[in-house]
Amino acid sequence: MKQSRLFSPDRISLVAFDLNGTLVKWKEAFDASYKETVQDWVGRWSGGEDGDVVGSTLQAYYEQSKKWRTAARERKGTKTGSDTRTGRGTGKAAGAGVEPHRREWIKAALKDLPFPSNDENAAAILSRIRQIQPERAKLADGAKEALALLSERYRLVIISDTNRKTALQLWDRLGLRDYVPESQLFTPPSSGSKKPSIARFRAVTDALRVSPARCVMVGDSWNRDVAGAVRAGWRAVWVRSRSKRQTTRRLLNGKPVARIGSLTALPRLLR
Repeated sequence: MKQSRLFSPDRISLVAFDLNGTLVKWKEAFDASYKETVQDWVGRWSGGEDGDVVGSTLQAYYEQSKKWRTAARERKGTKTGSDTRTGRGTGKAAGAGVEPHRREWIKAALKDLPFPSNDENAAAILSRIRQIQPERAKLADGAKEALALLSERYRLVIISDTNRKTALQLWDRLGLRDYVPESQLFTPPSSGSKKPSIARFRAVTDALRVSPARCVMVGDSWNRDVAGAVRAGWRAVWVRSRSKRQTTRRLLNGKPVARIGSLTALPRLLR
């Protein structure tokens, strides 16, 4: 199928973006927040700094999360596609089940540092990481340029599973408000459904009175963003940073999905 038939501009009214991991470098912000927080704790207890030790604990944290992810896949017998390092799950086996384990991962990672690796300290460190992570976040490569170009032609929205307080903080601080009105920043209610629920996508089309067939979802999660959107009748673009080629195609339930290596390729795909 030709690219123009899939993403012909006259067939698209709305382009939706995932927030963390797509528009925002959320993993990098987590890494920076983790290192800053743990370094501060090390300095308090030892009176000195040791960046190598702090970096090694971050790797240890990743190893703990990887073990949990592998075990979750084996228990569920399915691929979760979760980035448990940042708490961004992409499947049923990962989503809500990640949070209770994060404190344990921190305790295990910090067990050799010069302060007690207990529940109280792990909770305090995790709380501080969460507090400063939005402040350390940066836009993904090509995000600002893509938003600026696409906003000239399409209605832009954000569909995020991030809590509204954090999403608004990122939306304001990173200048996303210049392209996406606050009324088009969709976050889940405290007890509401999250992606890939069809209800999340339907809530957007109902609120903005647009046909699902005229909507495109852009996200980095195959399950939450791409599969969820396609099941809701949307078109989809998968942002896959590990992709060697800038733009490729694959099928999902017989429907073509575009895969791009970064947001820098998006304007050409949709214009």
